Amino acid sequence: PTKGGVAVLAQNADPQLTAILAQRAGNGNWVMNVYEPLLRYDKDGKAQPVLAKAWKWSPDMMTLDIDLLEGVTYHSGRAFTADDVVFTLGEVAKPANNSQLRFMAENISSATASSPTKVQIKLKAPMGNFLDLLDFTPMVDKETWATIKDGQKVIGTGPFQWDKWTPGAEITLKRYEAYRDPAHLDGISLPIITDATAQMNAIRGGRVMFSSVLTPSDASTFKTDPKFVLVETGGSSVPLGVNVTMAPFDKKEVRQALGYAIDRERIANQVFAGAVRKTQLYWGTTDQFDKSLDNKYNYDPAKARQMIEKAGAAGASIEISIPNYAAQQSTYEIVRNNLEAVGFKVSSKIYNSTDYNAKLAEGNLGQAFITTHGSGFSARVRLNALPTLREKTNISKVTDPKYTTLRQNLFSAKSDEEGKLALDELTKYMTDEAFSLVLMDQNNVNVFAANFKGTTFSVTNQVICDKAYVVK
Repeated sequence: PTKGGVAVLAQNADPQLTAILAQRAGNGNWVMNVYEPLLRYDKDGKAQPVLAKAWKWSPDMMTLDIDLLEGVTYHSGRAFTADDVVFTLGEVAKPANNSQLRFMAENISSATASSPTKVQIKLKAPMGNFLDLLDFTPMVDKETWATIKDGQKVIGTGPFQWDKWTPGAEITLKRYEAYRDPAHLDGISLPIITDATAQMNAIRGGRVMFSSVLTPSDASTFKTDPKFVLVETGGSSVPLGVNVTMAPFDKKEVRQALGYAIDRERIANQVFAGAVRKTQLYWGTTDQFDKSLDNKYNYDPAKARQMIEKAGAAGASIEISIPNYAAQQSTYEIVRNNLEAVGFKVSSKIYNSTDYNAKLAEGNLGQAFITTHGSGFSARVRLNALPTLREKTNISKVTDPKYTTLRQNLFSAKSDEEGKLALDELTKYMTDEAFSLVLMDQNNVNVFAANFKGTTFSVTNQVICDKAYVVK
């Protein structure tokens, strides 16, 4: 690989420095280049060492012993130690840091450093997917974490170190020369280009080498040009959610009518250029459940209109909250057209990505909302991690004890067969209650300049450039 050069990766938002422990817009292209997790899942779902070189479970799956890689330093020059692991896991458990996997950190009864390179984690209850937390979580610097929000000291252990951030304009990273296997690139430039058309023009004109946020239909315009390469990575669920405490969605029949009103095929083709996995459920391809349950709502606007009229909701006004992303706005336009065709009056409330994510975390997006949730984790993790699905603090305001019971049945299942049956029952409940209607799973279509090579992705679609290079 060629040594040197600067890779230019388009950003669609400023970094959210206080949300490094969460998945947030503005962080996906740089966090896993500045920071590192203890381990990382490969494309086959097998955990591979990063900052941890080995780990071992006790027979009862209640204690995890971790051996850390020796000689790792933060960009400040300070040694990375077991104390930093203990500190980071403690921060994940704090609600203020908004980690989607906080519930996993809350299951830790103790995390102790027995030496600079040894950590022991004891759990309150067995959690078979606990390693997901160690893949998802970047190890932060305990000495500078409290002041990270000003952007002056963003200190990790990764192959690139934070150089400069000009809000609204650009982030720059430079190679960390003391890294254990120094990167090929001299640095990474991340210009902040919020407009989708401007981002397309920047790629086509050679100003940037990578974009991960174009809609698949926009990305497909690069498909036949040999100067570019399109790479599909793991999908994201695209749900339309509603607040069940607000009219007209306090009536189940109206919520169900939405399922019949929406033309998913049109969204798949017009917005995502067919780069989707057709599903009406949140579950991934590795989750075990009755696949025949994944077809409750076919496109039937006449039936939807009839249900809405019967429920006395014809002519009701609906405001749908959306982030200012091209794909969500394009999806909204089709949803609006569909819902107006069955008798609703529809308007939108558009937020910038930072405000939208804050509202999502607060559970305060109003009457209805379109969002996306990255895949890569199991049903059990998603049920606790996603603000749309959490038990009593979900954004749809579902507090039904039956929902709690069905979730608990899944979490307490002692065998794969028990787990499948429990997920089937939960699926039936969720599709019937229709408080969060998955429209499809969109595949992320990343556009690369053909001379930008060697990148990889995390299971949550964060780009990693430790082995990347630019062909001159």
